[in-house]
Amino acid sequence: MIVVDATVVAGCLLPSDEFHAQAEAVPARDPDWHCPELVFSEVRSVAMKHRRKGDTLDATIARCHLTAAAVAVYRMYSHSVLHAAEEGGIWVCDAEYVALASVAGKTRNHG
Repeated sequence: MIVVDATVVAGCLLPSDEFHAQAEAVPARDPDWHCPELVFSEVRSVAMKHRRKGDTLDATIARCHLTAAAVAVYRMYSHSVLHAAEEGGIWVCDAEYVALASVAGKTRNHG
């Protein structure tokens, strides 16, 4: 199990992405991907950058729909996210991933 950033997910889903080659190597290391639900918006943002560079809107939408199949998605609780942001001095969006990794680590160690 691995908590991956939306950059990795977008890199896998968008062949024209600058991180596509690196992102395609990640599933070989661990195919069990997990993300907070904000991954959908983040992948859409990356996809729109590609749309503006020439990808068709239909292709962009289709690739965004693949996000749900690429990762297990979690709704994070404000308590864990805001504590992670406070403790790490990081943006809340980044804290979503940190909080998920923390919860996942506890589950793996105690499950």
